[in-house]
Amino acid sequence: MLFGKRIIVRGVTGGWGARGSDSLDDLDRAFHVLDGKPEPDHRSSIKARLPTSYEAKAYTLETQYLRIKGFKNRNGHVEFLRPDLVEKMNLILARHSPHDLARAVVTAEAS
Repeated sequence: MLFGKRIIVRGVTGGWGARGSDSLDDLDRAFHVLDGKPEPDHRSSIKARLPTSYEAKAYTLETQYLRIKGFKNRNGHVEFLRPDLVEKMNLILARHSPHDLARAVVTAEAS
């Protein structure tokens, strides 16, 4: 998988079944580490700041690394605000899984 400018995450809102928000918290923590900053407190996590499934209409949530646009269908469009950190993330992925990354690059170039 190769990170670009943005991604779409399913199940961002929706209570206990919202695994997408857990993934966003993991991504936010990874960006903090890559930026040399301490991990954020779990009480101010992305999941804690998202609307509940009952309130979930269109919304926008922004951290110092991500801009999340949420929609009624529980999906979130995530834009990366720090391209330098995305590049670092891609380099780490390339080191750990070079075959998957090469396949993603070839697929992206063919499109």
